[in-house]
Amino acid sequence: MDLYCFDKKDMSEISADNIYYIEEKPDNKNIKNIKRLDKILKNKIDTNIYDYILSDTLPLSFSCNVFHNVSTAFRMECAPFALYRWIFGIGHYKKIKHERNFYKNCPYTIAVSSVMKYDYVKNYKINKDSIIIAHPGMSFVKDTKDLKIPKLSDNQIFTVGMSANGFVTKGGYLMLEAIYTLKKHYPDIKLKVKIINSRFKHNYILKLYLKLLKLDKIVEICAFQKNMESFYRSLNCFVCPSKYEAFGRVAPEAMNYKIPTIVSNNVGASDIIKDGENGFVFDANKNAAYNLALKIKFVHDSYKKLENLTENAHKTVQNITWDNFAKTIFYSLYPSFCKNADYINT
Repeated sequence: MDLYCFDKKDMSEISADNIYYIEEKPDNKNIKNIKRLDKILKNKIDTNIYDYILSDTLPLSFSCNVFHNVSTAFRMECAPFALYRWIFGIGHYKKIKHERNFYKNCPYTIAVSSVMKYDYVKNYKINKDSIIIAHPGMSFVKDTKDLKIPKLSDNQIFTVGMSANGFVTKGGYLMLEAIYTLKKHYPDIKLKVKIINSRFKHNYILKLYLKLLKLDKIVEICAFQKNMESFYRSLNCFVCPSKYEAFGRVAPEAMNYKIPTIVSNNVGASDIIKDGENGFVFDANKNAAYNLALKIKFVHDSYKKLENLTENAHKTVQNITWDNFAKTIFYSLYPSFCKNADYINT
């Protein structure tokens, strides 16, 4: 196995036969630069000496590409109204055209979820049989087997949390609409909402929106969290309501801490969640705020009965590791090894 990379970092612990450094870094926003660099690398790499060539940071026309971002065309489809989609399409026309033409003949495509697979089949015209689904590992792993679902007394405030640095695409406004709906129909419900958003200080539209909905007293906007463990353990429910999310590793991380977790059906992590068994999935394509409000209300009302669900969630995410991500790709490329495999994503 050889490794081609752009950064001259310490690679002493990496099991590579040879490590080659490429002086020029790609500019993923410049289509001409990507195409030119693709030709340079194609001439530099002797494809005849390799079974497969995998590319992650820079998807290549001649390699098995590992994608962990939804397509530009899919992002355009998620725009809130027709005029916005039209403007977005004009601004990103070259990139969308490039993506549709560049990757459809690749030998294999590695997608991190079935949400992405659907996206690539539809928007890239990639053959569905050439797409390997490999769920990425959690950002950090900690043994939480002995943890219990956080207790909640009758008078304690029910705390819901989410991470939304990209406030619109991560579903931040959808979350606020859902909380507003809950408070409107159940004014006596005791709720607190914690949302991670490092740009809130300068987001005056969001500040105004919170005041208009009269949510500014129950919604706490949190800065960047160095210790996500403390954040997860301060919650009674975690929500990932993104408009689009390739996978959403925050969801399995919350599940690992035995926090009841709700995701939208546009979040890739919905692959590993069976609604009502190890978490909750809501429909974000129609009446999204209402659907999310119902799920939060259900978790609130059933909280003391969710211990089995959170234990199931914890067991589920023990397979969501980078080791299994690598195994899934390896066994998919070399199926003859599957006989000896103890795990593979499907």
